[in-house]
Amino acid sequence: MTDDTEGESIGVSAPNRAVVGATRGEREVEIGPPSDQPDYAEVTVTRGDDGIVLSVDVTAGDLGTGHADVTLSGAEAAALADALSDRSD
Repeated sequence: MTDDTEGESIGVSAPNRAVVGATRGEREVEIGPPSDQPDYAEVTVTRGDDGIVLSVDVTAGDLGTGHADVTLSGAEAAALADALSDRSD
């Protein structure tokens, strides 16, 4: 994904609901409740070469940052859209 990729970003109104975790070897690192309370979270959807890219960025304080990308096929993106529309508030 490049900076000139057009996509739609959604700022999360309650960033404390975002959790981004990573495991490296025997050590687990996590941003989100109950440890670090994120103060900003954003979800971005863009088109990539291999499908739809769903990105999540989370920040907590000065040093806590997390980023995750998931590339979905067209069918997977459609299933996600259906699931989201079924659960809309």
